[in-house]
Amino acid sequence: MEIQNTYDDEILNLLRIRNVKLTQALCIWGGIITVILSLILAFTTKDIIGLQILSISMMFFVIYFLLKKGKLLIGRLLLCYILPILVYFISIFTKRISIELGIYNPINFFDTRIILLTLIIVPFVSFNIREYKLMALGMLPILLGLVLFDPIHNLVGVGYYQSGLEANDYYFSSNLFILIAFIFIGASLMYTKFQVENSSILQFFKISKMENSLESITRVANSPSLSAGLIDDTLREIVAAISRITGANRVGIWEFDASLSTMYSIMQFENGKISYDKNELHRTDFPIYFKNITQNKIISADNAQEDLRLFELKEGYLTPKNIHSLFDSIYIRNNNVKGVICCESVGKEIKWNSDDLIFVNSMGELITSVYVSEKLNKEGEKLNSMNNELRYLNQKLEDRIKRRTEELKLKNQQLEEYAFVNSHIIRSPLTTIAGLLNIWNLEIRPEDRAYIISKLHESVNNMDKISFQIENAINQYGEFRRENLK
Repeated sequence: MEIQNTYDDEILNLLRIRNVKLTQALCIWGGIITVILSLILAFTTKDIIGLQILSISMMFFVIYFLLKKGKLLIGRLLLCYILPILVYFISIFTKRISIELGIYNPINFFDTRIILLTLIIVPFVSFNIREYKLMALGMLPILLGLVLFDPIHNLVGVGYYQSGLEANDYYFSSNLFILIAFIFIGASLMYTKFQVENSSILQFFKISKMENSLESITRVANSPSLSAGLIDDTLREIVAAISRITGANRVGIWEFDASLSTMYSIMQFENGKISYDKNELHRTDFPIYFKNITQNKIISADNAQEDLRLFELKEGYLTPKNIHSLFDSIYIRNNNVKGVICCESVGKEIKWNSDDLIFVNSMGELITSVYVSEKLNKEGEKLNSMNNELRYLNQKLEDRIKRRTEELKLKNQQLEEYAFVNSHIIRSPLTTIAGLLNIWNLEIRPEDRAYIISKLHESVNNMDKISFQIENAINQYGEFRRENLK
């Protein structure tokens, strides 16, 4: 109801703006024409009528500025009242001149009425049909001008018979003609006004519906749930948008099996509530419906209970649920028919149109998109998992390489230490022993042999000490270095 009231206010405002613009145009042209007319009369006659018309013409510009300042009601009503007064001034003046010049022309008493009749257009231009009271108020001076035409002219001494004209049926024929013309012109203008405004309202609703459709499509297409491949959340947004735009009370998402022989209910939206009733439809039970929806891709039935394509559903589904209108459209996935978007109107008929078809088809494409997004996100997660595993393996391999490098480095250091110990520490007593043995084999004195034996004992003790130090360093430090050999 709030949405409808908003639409009504917007429509009324748009119609009022258009009427005001037309009224402003009438004021500009009316002011220009009356100024020119007053100048002509001022230079061609010695009467003050020219100044009187000029003063009235200024009212057109006053009305224009009133409308510009937002005084819409008083400005439009003033225009409806000023024009009949101007016509009366001109009518009385011309008839007075005709009497003075002795010109007796009965047409003068009909052309003024015709001009007054044409002024009926002004209220119709200034007001819309919904402002019918103001429109009637704007027509009041014109109607009074027509009804009181002869009394007013008689009052100022320029009446029909006062002008020297004679016609026995003047009052009857002239007023009858004016009455018929007034009714005909008024009815014609009312019909035209109604048609124009009705067309404008329909166009407004159509444009508003298109704008809302595009907004809904854009909102769903850019929603985080669709990008993330969240199927349930996206379907919720889609069915709610379809219900809001098409006016359907019930919107359902159905999916086919691989053979297109069974439809499964995925989600139902009814009067703002989501349900997940597990319903099924089988081709064997509804062959005509399945044939129409799979071949024609769409079923649009304003009067669903009388539509021959749906007669299989009438007794078991449409009538019990009070469904009057139905609009079904398939959606595609992987270039194959995958499911149906079902729009239903409960309790009233809806006239589905091409805009509904385009909108629902667009939503069907978004359903396809969310499944694609879900697949892409799953593939992305799989790739991320593989990348994480590769990074883990790479890191593990780097750690192993680093560890092996450290081990090799340590072994190289140990080899260097071993080479140093072997060449400097271990070989020193061995060299001494080898030198003493060489001396032993020479011809030496007995006392020298005792000295050599003592030196041999000393070198052997040094070797034993070095062996003990190496073993102790390995047991204590896990490795041996020259500084650990103490």
